[in-house]
Amino acid sequence: MRPDLEETVTAVLKEFNLSEDAIRTLSGRKVTWGETVFSVHTRSEQYVLKLARRPQTKPKRLWKWLFGSARLKNEAEVYKALQANLPSTFGYPKLIKTDNKNYILIQRVHTINKTRSLEESPAYRQRAIDALLAFQTSNLALRRKLFYLLHSPFWRFLLITLRLAKSLSGIRLAARSLKVFLKCHAKQPRLEPPVILHNDLGRGNILIDNEGRYFIIDFEDVIQESRWLFFDIVHMAWREKNPLYFLDLDLLGLYWESLKRYPHLRRQVNMKAQIRVTLMIHGLLRYFNRPKRHAEFHRFFKSVLLIDDDFDAWYACVVEQLTS
Repeated sequence: MRPDLEETVTAVLKEFNLSEDAIRTLSGRKVTWGETVFSVHTRSEQYVLKLARRPQTKPKRLWKWLFGSARLKNEAEVYKALQANLPSTFGYPKLIKTDNKNYILIQRVHTINKTRSLEESPAYRQRAIDALLAFQTSNLALRRKLFYLLHSPFWRFLLITLRLAKSLSGIRLAARSLKVFLKCHAKQPRLEPPVILHNDLGRGNILIDNEGRYFIIDFEDVIQESRWLFFDIVHMAWREKNPLYFLDLDLLGLYWESLKRYPHLRRQVNMKAQIRVTLMIHGLLRYFNRPKRHAEFHRFFKSVLLIDDDFDAWYACVVEQLTS
């Protein structure tokens, strides 16, 4: 552990009269964003302590260096907004203490197998969708507009085009991608009121406890979003082992059906534009992180997502049945 982080951990533990020997590292490695996570055990309670401190050495990526502590501040604000809002459809870890800068101390959630909820039981799948929609429509009072812009799907897409444009052929791909994005952007009207996006809703961040209640955790990247509602569900429904769809269509269909309870949102959503853009963003982000593992998606991106006629045919065959 770096000396500056060790000092912060020790200070927090002393404040809560917790033994320094009670710390056990959860991840075993430093998280990419410079954030370090610890599990703190006492005789009767378990907590998660999350730290965010800028590295003392020169960072490899300036972007991550600048936004490490900003993400922790955002998470603290989301916890406070949730505690003021008291949602009943889903749970979240209780915020114990934060200084809004260096650390967050939260209650640890005791969960059962997180994959069971989305794979084995239709009832669990429905409750997961209910929890997601309740979170997205919670109207949390969040105020960090610059943070939202720089963590939005729109900004992520711009970063993707920059990563694509590293060669002549890549520049052509980037130009075609931008053309598709702008076309979909024009077809998808602004959502009123804006929704809340979790922005990192992988399976590890939506859990079920021993009593069958869903918990949503890890709110560092939560933003208000006025256009791309499907960003979270496409992340949640991503299935890389299905090279024809790349999505759990049953879960996606369940989400669309559940949107009937929110008619003001369903009327505003252009599902075709939503699927095309969010699938493109999630797939390319995975491809850039692991090119060999996600090479099949890259081929799908070039042969289907970038070509209007081919995407229309794929959508009609694969997805359109969900909206009928």
